[in-house]
Amino acid sequence: MVNSEEKQKFEKICLAIQNTESGTLGIGTLGEKTLHRVLKTYLCPDSDYHEVGIGPFVADALEENTLYEIQSAGLFPLKKKLAYYLANTDKKVQIVCPILTAKRLIWVDPESGTLSESRKVPVGHGKMRVLPEMIYLLEHLDFDRVCFLIVGLTADDYKLLDGKGTDKKHGATRLERIPRELVYLRTLSSREDIADFFLPEALPTEFTSAEFSRLTNLRRRTLSAALKVLLHLNILEIAGKQKKAIYYRKIK
Repeated sequence: MVNSEEKQKFEKICLAIQNTESGTLGIGTLGEKTLHRVLKTYLCPDSDYHEVGIGPFVADALEENTLYEIQSAGLFPLKKKLAYYLANTDKKVQIVCPILTAKRLIWVDPESGTLSESRKVPVGHGKMRVLPEMIYLLEHLDFDRVCFLIVGLTADDYKLLDGKGTDKKHGATRLERIPRELVYLRTLSSREDIADFFLPEALPTEFTSAEFSRLTNLRRRTLSAALKVLLHLNILEIAGKQKKAIYYRKIK
């Protein structure tokens, strides 16, 4: 959790950035999305240290000796960047992963610009979406220099009514994600931190992939990737096999 001072700081940044965008909402008017700008400003207030060139790459921000990389989607695009930073600089790298704890959806009419009333919608896998993505960075997870910052927040999603079907919602374009409230910050800088954050409390000492899937809602590719990450980091080990089932065990 975060204290009220940090919540207020985050809210002020959200409002300030929205007010600088053209139009009343600024939806879709910027090449850089609002959520990205908010997080960058929250982590590094001095805009002179935003978008800093590091060799052939551009880091989102630089604060003292730490490079910030904000990844709102997958982690694969960061693989080459991270490898370069570790091999060619002495800086630490903080990988920032925003996670929605709640969101509201607002539809935008493409012709009139009329906004629908907001409604709460499910947020999907939440924090568990990050764990499978770590598979792309395993060879570079040097916890002396690399850590993850998980930013839990609420947001409003604005979508354009340009999709398929009679309601035009299937496959519709997401215009913007506007952050509203900072809920928690969690730094993951060791295998113990990752185990504590991602392993469900109800997970038994020994379990199958089916049991892990039931507790995390991960399926198929993401389930397989998550288990590979936990095995690689020596958070889990294979306890044995029974018929066709592989049993995993938490390493103390």
